[in-house]
Amino acid sequence: MEAENCPLEEIDILKKDQDLCEQLQKLIPELLQGRITNTKDFLIGTDNNCIYIKSSTGKEAVIKIPRYLHEDQAFEDKKPMHHPFKQAWILELLKKNNCVCPDLIYVDPNDKFLIEKFVPEKNYLEAEVDITKENQKIILDQLGQNIRKMHQIKSSKYGYLVLEKENEGSYETWSSFFDRFEGVLEGCEKQGFLKADQVEKLRNIRSLQTEYLANFNDPCILHADLCTRNFLVHMVADMYHLSAIIDFANIIAGDPCYDIGNLLCELGGDLDIIPLLEKGYFMNGGAFKQEQRRAIIFYAIWYCLWNLYPPENDISLENNTKVLYKLIDSYFL
Repeated sequence: MEAENCPLEEIDILKKDQDLCEQLQKLIPELLQGRITNTKDFLIGTDNNCIYIKSSTGKEAVIKIPRYLHEDQAFEDKKPMHHPFKQAWILELLKKNNCVCPDLIYVDPNDKFLIEKFVPEKNYLEAEVDITKENQKIILDQLGQNIRKMHQIKSSKYGYLVLEKENEGSYETWSSFFDRFEGVLEGCEKQGFLKADQVEKLRNIRSLQTEYLANFNDPCILHADLCTRNFLVHMVADMYHLSAIIDFANIIAGDPCYDIGNLLCELGGDLDIIPLLEKGYFMNGGAFKQEQRRAIIFYAIWYCLWNLYPPENDISLENNTKVLYKLIDSYFL
């Protein structure tokens, strides 16, 4: 990553908090064992303000400051996992499970920020144009292995984690997490993003999933935002390999198939990616059951709808609508 030097006090988020700026100016040289030589304000996700730091010893790090601490956000966007100490907790837990993710360097005792080791690799979206079908098999195999390691962390209850306990969800049932389905669907319909016949098909799909969602009772920790910007790849012998999964600000407790659905949506709704993920996920030749495959498509549909309401931009609207219609057809095959 090429970073232009920008003094900490000139970075927008730190202009709003001079005390934090001064704290970081004192803390960073000690943590990275050398004076600050390079900084840059850059965006990884939407939940954290991220600042790239490099020291005179060559060590690189990322400071992550939750956006809601400084910017107006809707109440429902202020999730417990946005808290630095919660993100630090999951990073340490994932490392214990040998899951590839950034190393935790420091978490602020006042819960205002955390610092991770910088992973100097491309995200999948940036590298995608150079990734062949054969190369994709390698990456998805490795991704499946690491998602499985994350899913081995069991949790209690469902949905967004509560602040007071480490791995407990805030909903009594998994089905409750999808109570917003109709509201999101109505929002997309009012905005003209979906055709009337597709809206009815989506309502039918939600109805058909009722029993499965109601009966699911074995929650685990899920990444819940496995977009192509949230896993990094690096080149080895002319092939890309998985180097890290990042951005754990939206972790939830629920069905492991949910993460597979995220990836299905992100990778264009092509059902051929499921067996590629299965190879690494099961390791022993196992596969998802038929009802799980149907659930994966439903979760991919949910992820598409969430991306549509509201869409990030016109390109996002076009891509997600195209993938959504493809998934609807796949569900009824």
